[in-house]
Amino acid sequence: MHKHKKPAFTMIEVVFVIVILGIVASIGSSLIVKTYESYILQRALHRASVSTELAAMQLVNRLTFRIDKTTVARRPSAPYDYITVSSISSNGDDIHTALEWISYDDDSFSATLTPGWSGYADVIDPGTGRAAFATPGSNLGTASTIIGNLSDATVSLTGGGGDRPAIFFNAKEYRDGNTTSSYGAGCMGLDYATNDTSCVLAVSGTVNAGAADILNFTDAAHTGKEKTIYEHYKLAWSAYAVVPVLIPNTTLYELRLYYNYQPWQGEEYTGAPYATLLRNVSVFKFSESGGTVRLKLCAQQNIAGTKNVTICKEKAIIR
Repeated sequence: MHKHKKPAFTMIEVVFVIVILGIVASIGSSLIVKTYESYILQRALHRASVSTELAAMQLVNRLTFRIDKTTVARRPSAPYDYITVSSISSNGDDIHTALEWISYDDDSFSATLTPGWSGYADVIDPGTGRAAFATPGSNLGTASTIIGNLSDATVSLTGGGGDRPAIFFNAKEYRDGNTTSSYGAGCMGLDYATNDTSCVLAVSGTVNAGAADILNFTDAAHTGKEKTIYEHYKLAWSAYAVVPVLIPNTTLYELRLYYNYQPWQGEEYTGAPYATLLRNVSVFKFSESGGTVRLKLCAQQNIAGTKNVTICKEKAIIR
């Protein structure tokens, strides 16, 4: 019998195979590392982009319904110190970094086919006078239910609750005694120092079956100041404040949204509930010109260790 010898690899062939496998392994591991690093980076960018966009849109949605002349900038360390947002230059302001405004109640206005409040005041209706005015086309019962649900039953229009909504007439001026004055943050209750609410009037509602609903001024005399009732109004039950709060041991901020407080009743955002809109905020800037509010919001997202990425969003709210 013949024995056949099986061929074997020579030493040089084995060396070549080992070298080639080493090259392939090094290239493969490098590709895996780069792919993983790219994934980590893209995930951080996506998270930062989504969270910043959501926070910016929250602000846009609320600022869309702001009442004219109520947007002010405050110094967080001294909330009584404020300026109007329209007075902030294009370079911004490093002191008044908190944004505050009053929004009209769009929820009860647009929630049903018949609006909770119509925005129309019938100045010739027999029910209209110094103490109240008729508002045809309204369903104040529905408005009160919606406001109560949104405010956790702390604000009511037709009964219960310790706080009341307020009326803002769509006018440029109001009567203060025998003087004609312009609407502004001070008379709208946003001047915490004086708490002057001479152009803002808290109201309660009366639902009339088969007739126009009535909005009653809770202070009919209004400390002797003259009322001027205009045909168009907006109803508001809350002010809002967006305040950057420094995160301890960092240079970044937590962006808080304060809500459910009534400046026309002497309340300030410092005692109001709040929700955190966004953490690790590096930039929060705003300005107003010609009725358009502009926002810039930047936030950081950690990748690994001390490495971070920053995403910025800019929005313009045009009315």
